Amino acid sequence: MLIKTEVTDGTRLELYPNRSASWKQVKLLMWIFASVCLCIAFAWAFVGAWLILPFAGLEVGLLIFVMYYVTQMTHRKEVVQVTESHILVQSGIKAPTLSWTLNKEATKVLIMEVRHPEDPPCVHLVDDKQRLELGRYLNIDDKKLMIDELKLLGLPIKNIKKNIQLVI
Repeated sequence: MLIKTEVTDGTRLELYPNRSASWKQVKLLMWIFASVCLCIAFAWAFVGAWLILPFAGLEVGLLIFVMYYVTQMTHRKEVVQVTESHILVQSGIKAPTLSWTLNKEATKVLIMEVRHPEDPPCVHLVDDKQRLELGRYLNIDDKKLMIDELKLLGLPIKNIKKNIQLVI
């Protein structure tokens, strides 16, 4: 998902992964799965198969951990702020944890085409000192929208075809 806003000194692009469920919905789903699993485990324990209880607890714990981790990763975002002289890229989950500043005059956008038509292209911001991949988690439509917005902001675009050779 891409959100474009105009700020006082430039343009701001916020890049988010698509989410199909909110945190509240994920918590409800975890409670439902855990309740069903533990009810079945307690029923088996009641009839004498008590050894199932630690494995059911491990299963529920692992399920909650994985669902929490995946939900956290869907709440990450990248912010690209383009001003007259520089480009500021910030990345993080709840707050910006990584930040890069690129010189706008020396920055270009490299689009690496992929071989499979359903794979999104890799988009990199490149200046004299660094190379950053933008929107690694975006889908094809969102990446195309991001590329169009970067074109509108006046950044030069260069398409590169990946030449992958397999050594057998």
